[in-house]
Amino acid sequence: MMKKKSFLAGITGLGLIFALILTGCSSDGGDGGGGGGGGGQSLLGTWANDQDFANLNSVVIFTNVDHTGPGIVGGTKLAYYAQNLTGNIDYTIEGTTYKIPVQGVNGSPFTATLDLSANKFSLAGFVAVTTENPTGKLDFTRAAGTSYEGTSNLSGVWVSDLDSPNKVIILIGAALGRKVWSATGANVAAPNYRLTEDAGITYVIWNAGAPAAYTRTTVGNTENLNIPPPGGGAALNFKPLYATAKF
Repeated sequence: MMKKKSFLAGITGLGLIFALILTGCSSDGGDGGGGGGGGGQSLLGTWANDQDFANLNSVVIFTNVDHTGPGIVGGTKLAYYAQNLTGNIDYTIEGTTYKIPVQGVNGSPFTATLDLSANKFSLAGFVAVTTENPTGKLDFTRAAGTSYEGTSNLSGVWVSDLDSPNKVIILIGAALGRKVWSATGANVAAPNYRLTEDAGITYVIWNAGAPAAYTRTTVGNTENLNIPPPGGGAALNFKPLYATAKF
């Protein structure tokens, strides 16, 4: 009889342990590391305020590159943002020389010196000439987490030193031939971001700031992303330009 009671007590104890495990495993649904910024969601890709390239003004590119460091929450990713883009101009090729038109060049395109093994190019005369930099050269590297398409070695998203006063993003679209856009200074950002969700409302957190609500909707065959930009202010409406982080 005692053995039977001990057996029943053991079964009851196991049942209680399993019940505690099940009730203790609920998910908050907010800080997951999912693809493209946590929250079990993904905005991975290149989004533009207008799919009419002739009127392209702002672009936000969400990458899946982890942004890590002391105190940074898991699932934080790297993004790029460029507004007030100027360009929609072809670059030209003269032999092996690339001429890249960008903002403020007094009508004369820059010559790009390529280093394809390092995935970068340099523009001479872009910044003030100094003893340390007698040619005024500015180096550009392909943006981390972005790719390119087509046969052009220059197509893609290129960034200069984003910590300098001369920070620049140059976008070169392979799908459109050799179209070039650029943005500089305060019109450029390389923020980190994280996506969260609470009670069915989706939020983006730029640079570990306050959560800001965003919406992603599809009407017919048109997808829209209504999201506040990294610097704050009213939300902007974007459409997907590419499904991956490229240009």
